[in-house]
Amino acid sequence: MKVKWFNMYSFMRKMDIIKYDLKSWAKSTFGHIEDKLQHNLNKINYVEEKLIDNPVNFRLNNWLNWLVK
Repeated sequence: MKVKWFNMYSFMRKMDIIKYDLKSWAKSTFGHIEDKLQHNLNKINYVEEKLIDNPVNFRLNNWLNWLVK
């Protein structure tokens, strides 16, 4: 006769392995979201400041459009 708790133990071990793999995948894929967000906000602020001085600059306008997408 098979013991029922063994099936649950086996399932929990598999879930622990998946959890470990998902954590490492998420960290390598997404990294530090807050840092990336702040970095992009700094870029947007920089471009907006430059556009105040030169509002018709095509390159800056394209860059800003690309950043805010």
